[in-house]
Amino acid sequence: MTDEVRICIDGRPLSVPPGTTVAAAIARAGVARFLRSVLGQPRGPLCGMGICMECHLTINGQSHCRSCQRLCEQGMEVHTDPSGERRSEAGGRRPDVGLPISDLRLQTSDFVQSEPALNNRTFEFEIVVVGGGPAGVAAACAAAESGRRVAVVDDTPWLGGQIWRGQQARRSESGGRRSEIGSPTSGLRPRLSDPRRWLERFRNCGATLLDRTSVIASSRPGLLLAEHASGPRQIRWQRLVLATGARELFLPFPGWTLPGVMGPGGLQAQVKNGWPICGKRVVVAGSGPLLLAVADGLKRRGAQVMSIDEQAPLSQVMRFGVGLWAVPDKLWQGALLKARLLGVPYRCGVWPVRAEGNEQVQRVLLTDGRSVWTEECDLLACGFGLTPNVELPLALGCQVGGQRSEAGPTSGLRPLTSGVCVFVNDWQATTASNVYCAGEPTGIGGADCALAEGQIAGYAASDNRAKAETLFGRRARWHRFRAALARAFALRDELKFLASDDTLVCRCEDVTLGRMRQFSSWREAKLQSRCGMGPCQGRVCGAAAEVILGWGMESVRPPVLPARVQSLVSQGDHGQRSEVGDRSSENRPPHSALRPPTSDLRIENRRS
Repeated sequence: MTDEVRICIDGRPLSVPPGTTVAAAIARAGVARFLRSVLGQPRGPLCGMGICMECHLTINGQSHCRSCQRLCEQGMEVHTDPSGERRSEAGGRRPDVGLPISDLRLQTSDFVQSEPALNNRTFEFEIVVVGGGPAGVAAACAAAESGRRVAVVDDTPWLGGQIWRGQQARRSESGGRRSEIGSPTSGLRPRLSDPRRWLERFRNCGATLLDRTSVIASSRPGLLLAEHASGPRQIRWQRLVLATGARELFLPFPGWTLPGVMGPGGLQAQVKNGWPICGKRVVVAGSGPLLLAVADGLKRRGAQVMSIDEQAPLSQVMRFGVGLWAVPDKLWQGALLKARLLGVPYRCGVWPVRAEGNEQVQRVLLTDGRSVWTEECDLLACGFGLTPNVELPLALGCQVGGQRSEAGPTSGLRPLTSGVCVFVNDWQATTASNVYCAGEPTGIGGADCALAEGQIAGYAASDNRAKAETLFGRRARWHRFRAALARAFALRDELKFLASDDTLVCRCEDVTLGRMRQFSSWREAKLQSRCGMGPCQGRVCGAAAEVILGWGMESVRPPVLPARVQSLVSQGDHGQRSEVGDRSSENRPPHSALRPPTSDLRIENRRS
């Protein structure tokens, strides 16, 4: 095909369709092991969303690239890590912490016009939205349509977050007629959460998209420090909307580090961008309605779904299903999914206890608490729900907390439904001045809930409270659904004991549960064992430690993502020109200058 993208993987040429991620291309080449851990264990992508950092590769000479977030480009040179050069401190050399970043040209769909690559720029907007998922898109549309200068900052090459990932590429392929893979809305009448309608609305609202841009710190109120492949960026804001989404919750069990063990959402995300799935035997396990949507999408792409194993008891799932009569759209989606998955075993009260294989997963052991059996598989898609991304809100001083009752005055801070989430009031305002939050960081509720909250946050940040208030009823409806979701798929106690003392919990630093049990807190364990101090910065093992050991995150220090020293030192006020959202040069205040880099090292934070 003339429109295919030709790349080279470890010296071997490969042609892939446009829109294919580098991680998916490597899988298409038959490579399961992307790298070796610090102790030499084989590793492949786990999250598929740029969180776990276990898909790091060298691309065009640049090391430590997240291959699940990079789209293939013509002539791209990719090198995996077959030699296992990463070694522990006991073995001598640590992995290098970064190499100079070349001036990369990342492919971005022409569906949404993105900001051109700029070096050392400062941007100014009235309202900045961090996160390009449903909540972020809705907030940006609401604010821009209220007459504000708005920007959306997102670290991916696409708009729509993980849930709408791949929509832009498919629009160009099919004229916008095709639904997202794994979406329970596929084949249904247009709905509120129809991604095509929302992405079209964003394109027409006048907001700016700063894609491929990662927010790494905030040195002072009103200023975000960010990284782009072309260099550091500073983004000034008057109002800030945080729509940082959520990540999958992974709980360790023996064999969970084998290549081929991935999160359901992560596998779904990669399949949207070209991961080969046709003919693969897949076991889908864990918790939540996402399991059904993922299994449906994989089956329709030719996968052999061996079983869907839900840890929640049948009684809870049935009660949740009966309650969907109050949410007809969700009831219809669930019925359609079940019809499409006819013949695929769906078992409640079942969970994985071990994954086995030689260099990659080949089988999984499952249990219902009474017996244990084995299922052969090529992939195990296993995740235990979602956990909110609250690192940036915490760094900005937003108050977070755990689960609370839904009761309380409507004018106060609304409680949370599950996990550690950001507290917001009726206007989605956080406890930090001029900072709003919407979507999964305030509670796991799905795309419809995120859209309602995002619009309220966007209107409120634009001082359009009358418009925001009209959406309170819709939000309340989805909050009731959110609470029912949390009750139905609450994690069983048995999951806390899946890992044995020799099971790795921290995948980045190869720290076992037995080693972590020697300490009394997350802070102490980090100081003594390095758990949580690898590239993922505790996003995987920290959430697991909270479930297994009851440890909570005690603080967040910048940078909130691994960053170049060049970016961290590029701060100051020396009058360098700024890019203003309306491109006007009038009435500009003094702006920050970006000093030249003093180092190309990459560093990670040391969250306590």
